[in-house]
Amino acid sequence: MLNKKRIEQYLPYVFVFLIAILVRISLFNYKSNDYNVFLSAWFDSFKGLSFSNVVKSYEGDYQISYVYILYFLSKLPVFSLYTIKSVSCLFDFLTAFFVAFLLKKVAKSNDDVCFCAFVSILFLPTVVLNSGLWAQCDIIYSFFAVLAVFSLCENKSTLAWIFFSVSIYFKLQAVFILPLFIYVAFISGKQLSLLKGIMLPFIHIILSLPALVCGYPFSNLWKIYFGQVKEYPSLTMSMPNVYMLFNLKNNAFTKIGIIFAFLLYALMLLIIIKNYYKKNRKSAVNIVFLLATWSILTANMLLPRMHERYLFLGDIISVVFFFTDRKKWFVPVGVNLLSVFAYMRFLFLGDKINLRIIAFCAVGFYVLLTAFTVKELNKINANDKTVVSE
Repeated sequence: MLNKKRIEQYLPYVFVFLIAILVRISLFNYKSNDYNVFLSAWFDSFKGLSFSNVVKSYEGDYQISYVYILYFLSKLPVFSLYTIKSVSCLFDFLTAFFVAFLLKKVAKSNDDVCFCAFVSILFLPTVVLNSGLWAQCDIIYSFFAVLAVFSLCENKSTLAWIFFSVSIYFKLQAVFILPLFIYVAFISGKQLSLLKGIMLPFIHIILSLPALVCGYPFSNLWKIYFGQVKEYPSLTMSMPNVYMLFNLKNNAFTKIGIIFAFLLYALMLLIIIKNYYKKNRKSAVNIVFLLATWSILTANMLLPRMHERYLFLGDIISVVFFFTDRKKWFVPVGVNLLSVFAYMRFLFLGDKINLRIIAFCAVGFYVLLTAFTVKELNKINANDKTVVSE
């Protein structure tokens, strides 16, 4: 039996949970172009087919993992728009709950901080809009990615690789946190843990076995990823970044952007090696989430063909970082403002928002975040050990 004190502790969570449900339900009737053109068509085509016929005939650009979900939902006697949004909203709540739980467990945060984190994740504008309005599923891969980052904080590299593998199985954008695995390996002095990355394709195959057994082409497991990369020719797909700032349209800049991004990732690794390597220091929760935020933003600012939704994981990760180091409020504010402006332009306002101005602010913020991240890493040398912020 729950005692009175325990009930009083959980009541605020229940109240917020109910409010969050009502907010999302109020958005459920909105139909986005993605739903009208893609999701609805796939859903309707699945209704009269067996699972075997679905996986054989599927030609969309979502991984087969999401097809599993859509196929199951297509058998329910409920309007497809509502079921699709409901699954994404379910992962909204799971993400918020586990963030609160893991902040308590891993970062030793107090109850008030955990509750505020729970509320913040549930009511982040992009989280509400992505699931409740847009009927997108970015929260699913983000859920597993967040679990992977927390696992890295605990130096549970095997578990981290498993969660990362599941995350990337839903969305390729999970790859934005891949550099974090390298960084944490050098921070913790456990470089051999990187060899566990070999499990990624095997987990992918295991999760795909139901589809493979039913005739899904083996080559499609990875072909979809390459197709997503080549599907859109523009250097930026509504993401305000360096390409939009300088109005770069020539595809010759594609390789330059990729090379420059990898150089920055490598330079950050050198800074980490300088401050951590062979110095027996712990990978503090705040540092890990700061590096994750920087890694995601680096990809969005410099890699070509970034969509307005690709910073979604960064929105959540940056908020978690804030609750591990609450003096650094400007990090989640900057990241989330960038995402909100990109969402608003794509969903509602169109050309009424000048993305070049937003891009100027975004690139400026990225430069400041990079400088701040380097400063935080260099501060490590001033202490004998890294301390997790309360």
